Amino acid sequence: STQSTWGRPQFRDFASIDLAGDQEASQSHRAALHLSFGFLQVACNAIQGWVAVALIGLLTGLIAGCIDMSVQWVSDLRFGFCKDHLWHSQQVCCTHAVDDIPCPEWIAWGSLVEPPLRPMVELLTFVGLAALFAGLSAWLVSSFAPYAAGSGIPEIKTILGGVHIKRFLGLWTLVIKSFGLVLAVASGLSLGKEGPYVHVAACVGNVVARVFKKFHLHESKKRELISAAVAAGVAVAFGAPIGGVLFSLEEASYFFPHKVMWRAFFCAVVASLMLQETDPHGNGKLVLFQVQYKHMWKWFELLPFLLLGVIGGVVGGLFVLSNLKWCRFRRTSPLKSYRLLEVILVAVLTALVSYPNQFLVGSMPHTLSRFFQICFQGDTDPICSTQVSYGSLLFAGLGKIILTVFTFGTGVPSGLFIPSLFTGAALGQVVGKATIHLHHSFPRSALFSECTPNPSHCIATGVYAIVGSAAVLSGVTRMTISLVVIMFELTGGLEYVVPVMLVVISSKWVAEWISGKDSVYDGHIALNQYPFLDPKTEVNTPATAQSLVETQHLLLLTERGVTVSDIQSLLKRYDFTGFPVVTDHTRRLILGYITAHNLGEAVQHALARWEGLGPHSEVRFSPIDPTEPSDSAPVIELSEYLDWAPMQVDSNTTFHRLLHLFKSLGMRFCFVTQRGRLQGVITRKDILRFVEMPSTDRPAPAVRVRHSLRRSNRLPTF
Repeated sequence: STQSTWGRPQFRDFASIDLAGDQEASQSHRAALHLSFGFLQVACNAIQGWVAVALIGLLTGLIAGCIDMSVQWVSDLRFGFCKDHLWHSQQVCCTHAVDDIPCPEWIAWGSLVEPPLRPMVELLTFVGLAALFAGLSAWLVSSFAPYAAGSGIPEIKTILGGVHIKRFLGLWTLVIKSFGLVLAVASGLSLGKEGPYVHVAACVGNVVARVFKKFHLHESKKRELISAAVAAGVAVAFGAPIGGVLFSLEEASYFFPHKVMWRAFFCAVVASLMLQETDPHGNGKLVLFQVQYKHMWKWFELLPFLLLGVIGGVVGGLFVLSNLKWCRFRRTSPLKSYRLLEVILVAVLTALVSYPNQFLVGSMPHTLSRFFQICFQGDTDPICSTQVSYGSLLFAGLGKIILTVFTFGTGVPSGLFIPSLFTGAALGQVVGKATIHLHHSFPRSALFSECTPNPSHCIATGVYAIVGSAAVLSGVTRMTISLVVIMFELTGGLEYVVPVMLVVISSKWVAEWISGKDSVYDGHIALNQYPFLDPKTEVNTPATAQSLVETQHLLLLTERGVTVSDIQSLLKRYDFTGFPVVTDHTRRLILGYITAHNLGEAVQHALARWEGLGPHSEVRFSPIDPTEPSDSAPVIELSEYLDWAPMQVDSNTTFHRLLHLFKSLGMRFCFVTQRGRLQGVITRKDILRFVEMPSTDRPAPAVRVRHSLRRSNRLPTF
């Protein structure tokens, strides 16, 4: 195994992790535990995973509840304040208020001035506080935790794929992400807190992993906890524990063993129960836009549902293209030097656009709950009125997604689940009202024969809003099964599974036709050039392993003949993670592999412990022959630190098989040999470079590449 003998190794930023070797080390540690300790110690080691995921669930639910309550309070400050209790939101402040009677405890900003000045003061405070909150959030992120910006899902996918990103899941990032998220959402920016909840939960998982040695020392085990934490993050975002597990399986995790599924579900349930216990909305719901009704859709509605699927795919595909193009422009324009100013300008623009529109001026979750509701006769909500204009709904839906194009990727914590759901719900309301209008125009049409028994309650626009939300979110994120289950848990009924499935599939197909198979998260992974090997990657090429290596550029350690000074010079000059060990320079028969961390620590330990060793002392990687004379010069023997069975492939191995090995085993590297002779080394980053290389530039099979994909300069051998 390549696991460090000297404790947890220190990884470089964006270094690839050998998940296969780490899993082997974890199994060896478990086997040694069974042999060396009694039943109680073994049982304590086994139960650590369940204790860890329970802690993650409790902390994630508690943090999510605090964020939800803080967002409500800070958001309401844009409109006014509670006279007697400044820290109360409007809902809490006016708990005992009677409907249709103004709440005397709540003081609107406009009421502090003369009536002629009230509209201007309310607008200025609305826009000014939005800019202040957004600017403060951007300042916190840029000053203390740059990784707290964005949703964090692209980076989490990369980390779960076997890449180490320093400080991304640290405690300080968790703190700044939480406070920055409250301010960013409260500012009214076109973003949601649901995506960042996944990052928050992953940070909690990483912090909890430090408490347990079993997870702290083994990166593969730690990623099992992070996978469970991702499920908890989605669970508290949507009140959907099962959907959270499926999201972690479908979208985030690279490896998802059976035991991780059970732990992820347990973690998600604990997080949901903890969030329900905090009751952040004061109505017993996990999320504000959760609905419970049993309106049965009609078969003729599959046609407008299918139309919503196409619309959602078009909107989602165009959003992905537009957002990625804007983010590329931001990187090459002067905007990259003025991230704080950009956030403030976007916040001001969003506030000015939102203030005149009744559907944009309030919080998105509250408006979503209005969009999702079933309207009955006598309802006073304007969304239930037949007088509401299509233009107002279209402006709200399309305006929201356009603003999200410029918001997602700025220097504040931001998610796009809620803006996508909001846009889809608004468009769904438009299609639903158009269907009602068509029914009223042709009530005797055979198409509407199912409406004959109860024509006034035949078509519910709330159902169209739910279906439209799923359509746009699928178009943006390319989620499928997990999205269907999330919508099922949001609505609490199986009645809408068929229409949601229909729109999710149709939306995904249309979006892929417009912007390709990559979701917005995959697009940002490519944009940031993260070394993530997507499990869905497929490449058709006749290339072989020999096409990817160059023997002249190898840095080798030999079984004998290496001195301490050679080792020290090697480690000082090069920053490689490890080195292959061969018999000699001529035959190059591979013996094994040693990590740079183990090599440096072992040599330093030997020099400090044994007298008579110096810079010219020999370092061997094979056991010392007991027949050697005892009066010979002292030798440092490192055979116990060698991985004697590194992964090897033949030089004629096809690239398709290589790709499959790297994806399925999570390898960081493999040696290429020909009849046992070392030909070269292929790393995960070499595979990524080859995949991203234009097909015309890829080397042909059986042709020696003079310029190695690894390093162009000739390296010395020892």
